[in-house]
Amino acid sequence: MTLQPDSTPPPASSHPIEPPRRVSELRAFLDGQGLSPERLAERTGVSNMTWRRLLARPDATLIPEKYRAVLLKFGEVRTPELDPQELVLSGLGGSEDAVLESVARDGERTTDVDVLVRDVERKRATARALPRRLSTALADLLGQLPKSTLGTKALVVGALLYFLNPLDLVADALIGIGFLDDVGITVLVLKRLAMRRGSKEKLA
Repeated sequence: MTLQPDSTPPPASSHPIEPPRRVSELRAFLDGQGLSPERLAERTGVSNMTWRRLLARPDATLIPEKYRAVLLKFGEVRTPELDPQELVLSGLGGSEDAVLESVARDGERTTDVDVLVRDVERKRATARALPRRLSTALADLLGQLPKSTLGTKALVVGALLYFLNPLDLVADALIGIGFLDDVGITVLVLKRLAMRRGSKEKLA
């Protein structure tokens, strides 16, 4: 995307989700929430040295279930009460038209659509904690791609390209919130495509 993301972090809510399974996910969660091991210790009752020893282990290390249970019990892992579309519009600092124009420009620069589709299907099938709403939207976009006009193809391809980027507005690795912006982009694109179809039907 060519628009610059807003650095303001999204607010958290009180809806707990599955806590991190691996050390890499715990690091991503702490970074996303702005929590230090000391602050996490204060909120969970587990010493900061315990958290630090755990964080010093390799990324693939599984977090012991007793610590995952502590995170879940104290509600440290939370999802934001945000509308995905509002997140995208506020985070990318633009209007709906500006965001979609940027998506379309990225789509126009993509030359190997077959590879893109293959990569999207692979990530859609293997991504952990992929929201059902996003999976459905991606299936809709993939289904529309073969019959897209030149004007709409850029939007569809741009949205699929955005989904593939793991470091977009909200990094995909952030548990519970990583795909919110992807939901926002796909929903905005699908709405715009529906509006265009509606306009054509009225003219027919």
